[in-house]
Amino acid sequence: RTDNTDMATFCKPETKTIYVKTWGCSHNISDSEYMMGLLSKHGYNVTMDEERSDSADLWLLNSCTVKGPSEEHFFNLIRKAKSKNKCVVAAGCVPQGDKHRAEYRDISIVGVQQIDNIAHVVDE
Repeated sequence: RTDNTDMATFCKPETKTIYVKTWGCSHNISDSEYMMGLLSKHGYNVTMDEERSDSADLWLLNSCTVKGPSEEHFFNLIRKAKSKNKCVVAAGCVPQGDKHRAEYRDISIVGVQQIDNIAHVVDE
């Protein structure tokens, strides 16, 4: 941190808001609901409200390869989040595909088999 924010406050989950956006199949929707529950249980404030995305500390973006147009929306939102200096976690089957895309630089990726670890990934 470059400002004088108290580190103890900065590290408390209850002081952090996570914006969650989901695209794709019903399985992805279920996975997002599950991850939101884990994050809430861990103490994070979680929102799906796009109007609150700018005030969120981290964006969790969950996308599916089944719905083709979803992929481009997914990558556009990763670029948007980066332009706003947001921390980003990409989840779902899309980021498990081509792991060498430029959009994945400097973000965290959670595969579909790793969603149980979402709170740990966000903590980091």
